[in-house]
Amino acid sequence: MIGFEPENIEVPPTEIGEAWAKILRGNVGAGNGAPSVGVSPSVRTLLRAAGAPHRRGSGGVAGVTAIRFGASFVDHGGATMNDQTNAYVYQPGQAELRWMGETSTYFLATGEETGGAFCLVDERAHRGESVPLHRHPEDMESFYVLEGELTLYIDDRPGARAPAGSFAHIPGGTVHGFRIESEQARYLILTTPRHGEFYRAITLASRPGGLPPTERIEGSRIKQASKDYGVEFVGPLPDHES
Repeated sequence: MIGFEPENIEVPPTEIGEAWAKILRGNVGAGNGAPSVGVSPSVRTLLRAAGAPHRRGSGGVAGVTAIRFGASFVDHGGATMNDQTNAYVYQPGQAELRWMGETSTYFLATGEETGGAFCLVDERAHRGESVPLHRHPEDMESFYVLEGELTLYIDDRPGARAPAGSFAHIPGGTVHGFRIESEQARYLILTTPRHGEFYRAITLASRPGGLPPTERIEGSRIKQASKDYGVEFVGPLPDHES
């Protein structure tokens, strides 16, 4: 762990800003043995304490890939986490993976991980998969389509096509549902921690290697989870519109 006391290093703020600008331009410690440009010893001490790596054979600060102030990032089962702030980084495929049928759900952020702020999931589904009309009075959802196309049904309006790049916000209590129209689709859902726990309750854990479970979710489990988390299913989706 790298520890330092920034209050004991007296550096003019403008000089720190100039130092960062030089790092971004690649002008600080080029790694060729040349002296660093315009960075005082006090700034160099601050940057080194912050975790700016040194190239071997160079006396300067170079190739900054991550800046860590006052705390280290530790690997916790694949995720890089800061034990003091609860900040974390998931590389692709590291987040918890769960399944409902052929729909996969990566839990990128849970209420526990965000201090109760929000839940964010990354879902992948196939053509024809759908969620019937439902509502949850206390929990909002927002959708962002990354790949493919969905049809979103909101209140009693006609279905709205949502290709990649589309965004939809569903306030709590709004009747809604959706259907996958493309061969495959991938989308993010931002919601409350409570509704994120509903997602968890109606999905099953992945098998090793990211494979879907061999068993299927029971209807009774979905019914109980809906009761527990305030989700009311109100009817099927409308037929496809010509």
